[in-house]
Amino acid sequence: MNIRSNSSVFTHDQDSFQYIINKNLPLEDEDSLQRFEDKLLNQGYRTQMVNELSRYVRNTIRSIMRYLFKDGLLQTYSYKGQKKKKIFSTLTTCSIIFDSVKKMKRYQKYDKIDVEQSIKIFIASAKFRKNKPCQEQSSDI
Repeated sequence: MNIRSNSSVFTHDQDSFQYIINKNLPLEDEDSLQRFEDKLLNQGYRTQMVNELSRYVRNTIRSIMRYLFKDGLLQTYSYKGQKKKKIFSTLTTCSIIFDSVKKMKRYQKYDKIDVEQSIKIFIASAKFRKNKPCQEQSSDI
């Protein structure tokens, strides 16, 4: 019986966490990004977020990025800060993407550079997607 009550508490905590992140994501502006970055400084929140991304998102880097960010926000970033844009690679959010991908069995064979390249492409194409309706793409990474 004790295991069952611990299990139901865990499920309730998971459901509460999912509700909170679904309410706050995708991130639309710098203020919401900064609040999210601040929350990620809490190790428990960070761990839950990595688990959620690796478990519930459709197992592609593209879907993780769509889940986390609106294209309008990503337009102000580049991975390394080229063209006087903000640097995406230094965000804590970037590191949780890598951590989430590492937890996915289907991507354990991929190098960091493969994941990084997919993130770079997604960020760079944000300005082109912003004015188009969301279309599903079948790319694995």
